Formats: sequence, C-alpha cells, structure tokens
Amino acid sequence: MQGIPRTTHSHMSPVSFRNKEDKSPPNREDTQKSIGASRITASLTKGIPISWAFHPVESGIKRHQRVIGGQSNYGNLFPEIKSPTPTVRHTLPLLCRGMAMKTWYKTGQIPYKYTATPLLKQIMIDRYSPEDGLSSAQIMAITAIVGSATGFAEAYILGPWEFAVTRQQAGHTLTNLGKSIRKKPMIVFTGAQSAGLRNSVGSGIRWVVSDGLLLAMGLDYKHASLMQLTMVNTVAEGLSLTASGPFDLLKNRIQMEKKLGGKKNLLQMAKNIIAKEGLKALWKGQGLKFGVATFKSTILKTAIDYYSSRNREESL
Repeated sequence: MQGIPRTTHSHMSPVSFRNKEDKSPPNREDTQKSIGASRITASLTKGIPISWAFHPVESGIKRHQRVIGGQSNYGNLFPEIKSPTPTVRHTLPLLCRGMAMKTWYKTGQIPYKYTATPLLKQIMIDRYSPEDGLSSAQIMAITAIVGSATGFAEAYILGPWEFAVTRQQAGHTLTNLGKSIRKKPMIVFTGAQSAGLRNSVGSGIRWVVSDGLLLAMGLDYKHASLMQLTMVNTVAEGLSLTASGPFDLLKNRIQMEKKLGGKKNLLQMAKNIIAKEGLKALWKGQGLKFGVATFKSTILKTAIDYYSSRNREESL
C-alpha cells in the first residue's frame, strides 16, 4: 500500500497552503499547535452544553446499573424518595445532582478526550515517519496505541473528578464525600482501574474505527461532509460503547457502593455478576446507554471533528 508522506499528513488531512503567494506547507510545530488549539476550542464550546443536556439521563442509567438483579423501579432507583407516588418534581433534582461538579470535570475531560489522541498521533507521525511516508496499516497501529494509552491515562488524570460526580449521582452529598476524602485521600481513585480499562478499550476502538472508515472512503476530517462524519462516528461510538460496556458497569458499581475502600478483583466481580445475574448483566443499562450515549458522543465528536478541522484550515 502506498505510503502517505509525512509532510502532507495532518491527522489524516492534507495541509492547506497559507495563501497563493506562499505555496510552502506549514511546519510541524504550526500543524501541531493548530490541531491542539482548534480541537480544544471546539471541545469547550460544543462539549459543555451537550453534557449538561444529557446529564439527567446518564444519572438514571447509572442508578439502573447499581440495581443488583431484578427489575428497576422507583423504590430501588430512588431510595431517597419516601413518597409512594414520586413525580418528576421528586426525581429530577436527584437526577441533576453532580451537574456543577460535572462542569469542572468536563472542562478538563472533553478537551483531553478529543484532543490528546489526534495531537499525540500527529507528533508521533512527524517524529517517526520515514522519508517515503507511513502505510495506512502503520498509521492505524499508531492510532490504536495512542488512543488506548491516552484513554487509560485519563482515568488517573481526571478520575477523581469523575469519582466525585458519580458519588453525587448515587445520592451522596459533597459534604459527606469531603469528610471521606479527608480521612482516606486515595479513595478518589476508587474504580480507576476499571475506568482505565473502559477508556483504553473505548478510546482505542473509537479512533481506529473512525479514522479507518474515513481512510477506507478516501476521506479525511477536513474534507468529509457533516453527514459523512456523523455516519462514521455513529459506527465508531456504537462499537466503542459495546466493547467497553462491562468495564463501565464495574466502575459504576464500585464507585456507587455505600462503603468505599478495599481492593477489588475485577475478574472476580465479573464472575459474581455473571453467576448471580447472567452474562447479559455486564451490559446492564447499555440498551438505553447505547442509544443515548452514542447519540450524545456522536454529536459531540462530529461537532469537534467538523468545526476544529475547518478552524484549523483557516488558521494555517
């Protein structure tokens, strides 16, 4: 397969000339800076409002995943509510818990999630690409390695904020959480191992599938239409969520336990869930999450891919 020259490869996008007089492509540093700046800007402006809109639904999914066996109902989803006939007035405030903390979390997580992989990938390609360029297989290998590595690192870099959000979604207050953290500071990394595996699998698949599909179609992020990006990212996000679903369930159950602490054997936890609730329990809540989260993530990633690539084209 013919290699792609490194001087014309910018996150699978040919570079844009600055103007008609200057026909020289931008240097590596300019390309890397433009990727980072454009994607961070698009992430913050598009990502935070989208996260707010879907927060109540995601809170409900996590509460559903917490229920061990049986069917979810108002009693086990919302144990805080004493009314026998709860209404939206009772449940909505509970589902909105953690939204303020989530704003801080997403301010860091969204730019990291959608910028770190393409930026580090570009740096590695610029650094290690031979004179005759890299093959598509080599680019996909770099994408898989970088995507998985940045995903796993995210669980430990931003894990404490995700932990705080999940605890609030489970019904715990920030006051009680603060007291627990002061006693045992390391509890903020509860569930980080399963979160790391979830992110590593999910991120690797997300970027390999989306980049691979565009490459197979002979397109790149800069020249693909909004509809094409939406289709590609829908497939990528769906496969990503399906593969990482069991790790997400384990993380949520660990972080939503009443009593935190102690080492968790993820394999043993998975075996116990399968024995008591069946194999499909590992994907509990994934039916709704597949639709909601795939829709949310597709909108988010498509918006970032689309607007950042066009802003980058204007800046180069």
